[in-house]
Amino acid sequence: MALAGRNEPCPCGSGTKYKRCCGHDRATEAALEHRLVAIEEIARFPFLSRRLVPDSDAFDAWVGGLIRGDHGVDVDAGVAAMGDEEAVRIVSVFLELLPDEWDALSARCADDREAVGALLGGAVAAGIRDLRPVDRDLILIVEESDDLVDDPLEALATCLDGEQLWDRREGAAADRAIGAIPDWLDDDAYDVRWHATLASTAVELASDWHRRRLARLVARIERALPLPAFPKASAAIRRGCEQFAVDDATRARLAATLLGDMVGRETLDTVRAGLLAA
Repeated sequence: MALAGRNEPCPCGSGTKYKRCCGHDRATEAALEHRLVAIEEIARFPFLSRRLVPDSDAFDAWVGGLIRGDHGVDVDAGVAAMGDEEAVRIVSVFLELLPDEWDALSARCADDREAVGALLGGAVAAGIRDLRPVDRDLILIVEESDDLVDDPLEALATCLDGEQLWDRREGAAADRAIGAIPDWLDDDAYDVRWHATLASTAVELASDWHRRRLARLVARIERALPLPAFPKASAAIRRGCEQFAVDDATRARLAATLLGDMVGRETLDTVRAGLLAA
């Protein structure tokens, strides 16, 4: 199928009609499609690892303006808002995590600048999604659960998702560690080992980035409180935020709980293999 109508502007950006540019022969069309798919694949990776999402107060403020309707979606403005230092960090992290993928995908782009643009554009899109308000259905779950209201940390954890902190490769590491627990243990003993294994794995995997990231996530939730429609949930979640601020054990438990969310999810390796096979 053609990438555009024959009289539409060519997707390559030349400004020429498609029939007079890349649409004049199938070989050129196939090459352009190959390039555009590579750009899409690069842009998807920030949705698979939050380490590729902007970690910048200026970017957060830009998204806040977008949510309020102060301005529209402009990817270039989003990249500018994250700042040069953060843009360099995102590219460096991609090269650290996925060096082979970068070589393979960037080779299919027009040049490295196009590949970097695709990555940073994907980071902006993923960052906008990352800053969406907490799902009110989750707050309602806390509001209606006496067990969650009585356990501030679990109330706080309910408002977060494991993928906001851990990527799927880290989830796979947790899967392997839990898979090594003997299945002949009775339920109580297995449950104790499960939580202990998850806690130790979270400690092994956690970096300074994970600790900063988790603190930022909790701070975002705390800034949104109170929620007048959910008084019990608001109070419980705030207590969880206050515990997180002062207690190392609480911070470690929250990180481990969120890692538990990742157990059994599709691994990043599986996802990227599918992307590279496209």
